Amino acid sequence: MPDHLRLLSLAVFAPLLAISAEKLVLRDGRELPADSATFGNDRFTLPDGQAVDRNNVSDWWLGDAAAARTAAPAATKAEDEEARQRLYELRTRGQEFARDFPGCRGVYIMDEGTFVFTPDGRNAYRYHFVGLVLSEDVLDWARLTLGFSEGRSRQRVIAARSLTPDGRLLTLDPASITVGSAPQRGDVHFDPNSRMIAATIPGVEVGSIVEYEYEYESYAPEDWRLFFPGFYFQMDLPTCESTLRVQLPKGMPLYHWTDNWDAPGPKRSLLTRLLSKLIPGTKKAHVKSVVTVDGTDYDQYEWRKRDVPPVTKEPYMPPDNEVVPGVHASVIKDWEYLDKLTGSMQLERMVATPEIRELTEKLTADCKTRDEKIAVLYHWVQKNIRYISVKASLSSGWTGHPAAETLAQGYGDCTDKSILLCTMLHVLGIEAEPAVLRTNDTGDFVPKYPVLSCNHCITEIRIDGKPLYLDSTTQDHRYPSLRADDHDVIAYNFVRGERRRVPIPPGGLADGKVSTETMVLDRDGNLSVTSRNAYTGLYEARLRGGWKRVPDEMRPKIMQQYLNGIAPGARLKDFDIPDPQELSVQFHLNYDFELPHYAVPAGNLRVFQIPSRERSFGETSLDTRRYPIVYTTSEAQDRNIEILLPPEYRIVDIPAARRIRHKHVTYSEDWEVRDDKLLVRIRFERSTRRVTPREYPKYRHALQQIEELTRRPVYFELLKAVEVGMQVGGDLAE
Repeated sequence: MPDHLRLLSLAVFAPLLAISAEKLVLRDGRELPADSATFGNDRFTLPDGQAVDRNNVSDWWLGDAAAARTAAPAATKAEDEEARQRLYELRTRGQEFARDFPGCRGVYIMDEGTFVFTPDGRNAYRYHFVGLVLSEDVLDWARLTLGFSEGRSRQRVIAARSLTPDGRLLTLDPASITVGSAPQRGDVHFDPNSRMIAATIPGVEVGSIVEYEYEYESYAPEDWRLFFPGFYFQMDLPTCESTLRVQLPKGMPLYHWTDNWDAPGPKRSLLTRLLSKLIPGTKKAHVKSVVTVDGTDYDQYEWRKRDVPPVTKEPYMPPDNEVVPGVHASVIKDWEYLDKLTGSMQLERMVATPEIRELTEKLTADCKTRDEKIAVLYHWVQKNIRYISVKASLSSGWTGHPAAETLAQGYGDCTDKSILLCTMLHVLGIEAEPAVLRTNDTGDFVPKYPVLSCNHCITEIRIDGKPLYLDSTTQDHRYPSLRADDHDVIAYNFVRGERRRVPIPPGGLADGKVSTETMVLDRDGNLSVTSRNAYTGLYEARLRGGWKRVPDEMRPKIMQQYLNGIAPGARLKDFDIPDPQELSVQFHLNYDFELPHYAVPAGNLRVFQIPSRERSFGETSLDTRRYPIVYTTSEAQDRNIEILLPPEYRIVDIPAARRIRHKHVTYSEDWEVRDDKLLVRIRFERSTRRVTPREYPKYRHALQQIEELTRRPVYFELLKAVEVGMQVGGDLAE
């Protein structure tokens, strides 16, 4: 299944059925005939006026019960022949387009999605796919896995077939389709109503054409306004034609926008580009028309892209959905509705029960400052509320479970943990609310209208009127550190009705390391190193989390493996780390090791490179870039090194003090000779997480300068015994 559909399946409600309902299936197994049932106010109303609460309904069948969840009736011979001929023609089109992309694994020939908002408030989605298989890597196109939530939605396979290289048309047998509970993601995500349709299209091999069409319908949406159509038009493989349609009852407004619609595509001549702007209908990204379905008029919006090349991958580029052409839409014009809907439900769940008050007061009894109190509560929720997501509705999904319920159960997801932490902070009179966001590893998303494409929830605290963000899902971040993938994203605070971008902390707080090192070099070039390192932010959390998983008896071995990466032959002498479980203590890693024969002889010279000084940047491999460079967050490292030299060594050459400055990165080295010591301070800081293509040439040059500088070694001369005596005597005389 194309990647963009996997993204959409998390965020949209969907399909396109205009069949009268036949029956309601209740959770106790009873079936109620319902030829024209309607849904509203959290209940189904039957033709006789009987009302059934939605929580008592396991399914709502439309049309034939077997077909509604499996497949359409078998095609006639004439229909099969028509399908065969159509797929022949599409295969020819796909093969011709594939010639422009030698070695491509496959071609998306048809990629077509239709969203429908029905007059009675149901949301529907129909998807039609045709693909040309050119490699075993895409044979999984034959496997259909379609999810739905029992009691709220359904899936229906309309058609699924393949055309083999030798011309055989093979159609999916409806009897082979299975329906079962959807697999849960490990032991941390659980939806008791989640179900999955699974099927395998027969005969798919390299050279085949694969076609399938399915419908998804949310027949009992919790809120009919939560309709957010979205679609992406460029993927990892070339696409012949990609189309999005959105249908709404005539006259109903749709608020929509495009992203990257005019992004660079296949090269076109200047004349072609000029004509495309002059031809009627091409100035707008979409076309609007009126269609009639079963006697109902719909306004139909259509967006289409043809002959779309695959995304050209670049190192450190953003996720595809940030840079490819996309369409997003909503039936809500401003955020007020979502603020009231979600904010009110969140407030209802932040009730400080006697148990919550007692626990909060007990945990903070010995704290002297506000920061200490916040830190204690933050760390307690991190460590004591296990991350388990149990979701079955909008109320539990966007707004979490009540704080008292999360505390009693001892588990919850990101929203639940934030609700509990906020409630505990309220006991202390500290302002705090949940803030919903989309983590930065899924791409930057700036909605022009209310489209909530989010996957996470953190906590927004007000300290002297300024926001402080904490993420209690992580068990490894020490207060006030925030998980790095929460940086530089829009946080939606529904309680306050505010949307603001989470700031990127300074590099030393976001992803930092400070080192103090003493290195002793002897006459034979052996090096002894004492290294003391303290960490912050992402660096600290990563190390803390990693060492948590290492048993005590395995830690020396892991440390030795790390040193082997610094230099072959390294020998660990001793090391020390704090208890990784103790969040209140800054994580450090102190270690002593030896590097035998580390200084490289070159005649009478010795070549010496400070361990781990050399830097390389994979993001500089391209001469130019189409897409920005994106990092998770900022970073900074500060090394203070003292190198003790033997009397037999005379310094011949050391790198000059140097400072390299750029808008996004700074690097400096300071070298000082003091008696028999060589003092070095190395500083590196990258202050941002995004570098635009326009900024890339100068940024690349700065990184290349850093690479070159860090490769320059120190040169020592090995003195003869008489020269050593003269040098020492001279020193004494002075």
